[in-house]
Amino acid sequence: MGAHDLSHHRFHRIRAVLKSNSPGAGLGFYPTDSERKVLNFARECKKLNEQIAATSVCCDAGVKSKLVKRLEQVERDKARWIYLEKCHEAWYRRVALPEIYEERGTTIADTAKRGITNQQLNQASDFVNWVLTDVEIVETSEFSPLRGKRLTPDNVSMYSVHDYFVFPITLPHLCSFVELVSTAEAQRPKWFVSHAWSTPFAQTVSMLNFHNQMRDLPPTTPYWICTFANNQHELGELGGEILETPFARAI
Repeated sequence: MGAHDLSHHRFHRIRAVLKSNSPGAGLGFYPTDSERKVLNFARECKKLNEQIAATSVCCDAGVKSKLVKRLEQVERDKARWIYLEKCHEAWYRRVALPEIYEERGTTIADTAKRGITNQQLNQASDFVNWVLTDVEIVETSEFSPLRGKRLTPDNVSMYSVHDYFVFPITLPHLCSFVELVSTAEAQRPKWFVSHAWSTPFAQTVSMLNFHNQMRDLPPTTPYWICTFANNQHELGELGGEILETPFARAI
């Protein structure tokens, strides 16, 4: 068995956290938080609609325009959240979550120092492949070229890896994927990975494994990959001056 092989018999050692269809099953408090999040979106939409109605009487057009834009953004966020929730529900009640993803391992304040090691990347890839082999998941995103098709280890892209795995798995902890799986104070990247999210994830992992092997690098070598380094629940630092973003600082 290879160093990166997380085959079925290794998963037998994983504590089964998905034993029932009860609201508390799966990723701990995820369903409860998800329902609360959707409810908060609905409340904000209601409040904004009331404010928009009130501005028609007492406020200028500029104020109303800002409220309308905010309402449109909240409705988009709500739709996006519901989509991500469906992505998660496609597998989380049917597959045991590995223990390494159950608890946050560390906090790395500097996003530029959140490289994912070759070993951690392959563990993630193995889990994604295992889920997509055992569970039939049909892509539903209207923006995906795979819409209506079953996701497989060979065709799944980083877009779907983010939506179906990275985002929901890190949601209970509101952290980056690297902070979930690492226990180090920092994982300063040795290499920066620039790639297309549309590329099949398996190909990206394969190319990085080839790079790692050809340079005779240890499995602990960190690569900076935005999907895993950025906190997908808080992307505010990606705005502003380009040289101040974690992309530039990681390079």
